[in-house]
Amino acid sequence: MESPGKIGFATKPTAAKKRLGKDKQLKEADEVMKLALEYLDKQPAAAQNTEQVAECLKFLRGADGATDLKLRPEERIQVINLAPANPVAVHAIIDDCDSRFSDEDIEEILKLSKAHLQRPEVPKS
Repeated sequence: MESPGKIGFATKPTAAKKRLGKDKQLKEADEVMKLALEYLDKQPAAAQNTEQVAECLKFLRGADGATDLKLRPEERIQVINLAPANPVAVHAIIDDCDSRFSDEDIEEILKLSKAHLQRPEVPKS
């Protein structure tokens, strides 16, 4: 005998409830996508074009008389994506930065970043 209060059909979600659940998931996914795009638009990489990236990569690899800094591929990508603006940022990007690079090398990375990757500073009003 079934206990009173338990109704067999109430345990399965109805089609309308499933649809509402999917609508809620889609709305949440849209919101996450919107926030991610807003975040990415504020990052240095958002202002870069193919030519800037290619030019910076060329210099990071030591082309056209530049010093080959022997950055690993993943470190080059991080430099391009994050466009470091100070030595602390360079140290955060590059493994064993102190043992691999001199202060002059770090300054060279910062000069390349500023010349090829960073957005121009907009005066605050």
